[in-house]
Amino acid sequence: MNQFTLERRNLNLKPRILREVGFIPGNIYGKKKEGSIPVKIPYLDFANVLNQTGEIYTISFEGEEFFGKIQAYQRDPVSNKIIHFSICPILNKSKPISLDIPIKLIGERSNNPLTGVVIQKKDSIRVSGELANFPDLVNVDVSRLKVGDSVLLSELKLKNISVQESKPDEVIAVCRPSGAMLENYLLENSSSDLAQSETV
Repeated sequence: MNQFTLERRNLNLKPRILREVGFIPGNIYGKKKEGSIPVKIPYLDFANVLNQTGEIYTISFEGEEFFGKIQAYQRDPVSNKIIHFSICPILNKSKPISLDIPIKLIGERSNNPLTGVVIQKKDSIRVSGELANFPDLVNVDVSRLKVGDSVLLSELKLKNISVQESKPDEVIAVCRPSGAMLENYLLENSSSDLAQSETV
């Protein structure tokens, strides 16, 4: 599971000053009864977090680790830079929750272009279950796909979690003809047409 570290924010330091020195101010909500906890994180660290796959993170804060989600973040309307974020901890790991899990295609395929090209049609799936049972990724093996074959949502086998998607026949990945296959097909047909015309 992806992770990042937060530092406590000094409320005597204005958010504008924090941003000028390379930090993003934020808050952790719902972790303590007294309300939100002011925190900060280096701008580049948070930008890297947003580029990671997954929706749940392991968050380190003052020597403690907990699971949490990025509840929201705001951007400056002019510069488009991130100016604030909110973190929501997951306190009860046994309570069922729903979230999106990224899909990753795996499996070695032949370098021969005549085996076709696999195209991923769906990047993630919505699942429900206990946090401890969630994988970081859902791996889909496409090594044996032939041209015309596909992998459907209903074919996924997940342990201890349920898929919360409404279309079980939705295509996750499909194998289509490559450019080399189409070129060979056109060459074969043009050669066949030429042979027939010469016979006539």
